Amino acid sequence: DYLREKFEEATKVKLNKLGRLQVKDSQFIYIIYIDESPDWCRNNYILHWHGTHGRVCQKSSSGLDSCAILCCGRGYNTKNIVVHERCNCKFHWCCQVKCEVCTKVLEEHTCK
Repeated sequence: DYLREKFEEATKVKLNKLGRLQVKDSQFIYIIYIDESPDWCRNNYILHWHGTHGRVCQKSSSGLDSCAILCCGRGYNTKNIVVHERCNCKFHWCCQVKCEVCTKVLEEHTCK
């Protein structure tokens, strides 16, 4: 959160004809940058980044893991997944835990 806050306050700079840094907005300078960040939504073969296509997202979240943010406006696919997991576990004296196997159907959302 701290780093994101500082980045949002960052000022872009460029080299002028004399080879000096020229500040775009000098009102507050905490962080400066020369190059724009890559587009993390799309494939970037140079950075070996595959974009967000196929990433699992949270439909009901409002954070960075939300489908609205993570899928970069491309939308998402939804599928039901059957999950088997241990449940109703009980400890038996001495030194044994016995569990049942429960089945749940979960919705999974992945970016288009």
